[in-house]
Amino acid sequence: MPKKTKWQKKLADSRRQTVLTLDSTNLPPLPQSEKSPILNKTISPIQLSSEPKEAFSGYESQLRLYTFSDLKKTGIIMIFLFALEFMFFYAKLKGILLK
Repeated sequence: MPKKTKWQKKLADSRRQTVLTLDSTNLPPLPQSEKSPILNKTISPIQLSSEPKEAFSGYESQLRLYTFSDLKKTGIIMIFLFALEFMFFYAKLKGILLK
């Protein structure tokens, strides 16, 4: 951690002095109102419509379906390639597959 500069030391001393003077003086507590204006407000319930709204438009839902199908296909291809690499590894290890 870098050392404090003279300016930072003076600033810390002045802050310490202000805190000490505020703590030493006995200020009367601030008057508080009996009821806060925030607490007097009533919260109105949220009215939900009876008809459910469609989350996505037709194009977005089709795009979502295509995306999921593409992800499934990609996953299947990745699993197949991983299994193929696994077979090649053990074939080389056993000596079945030579260079």
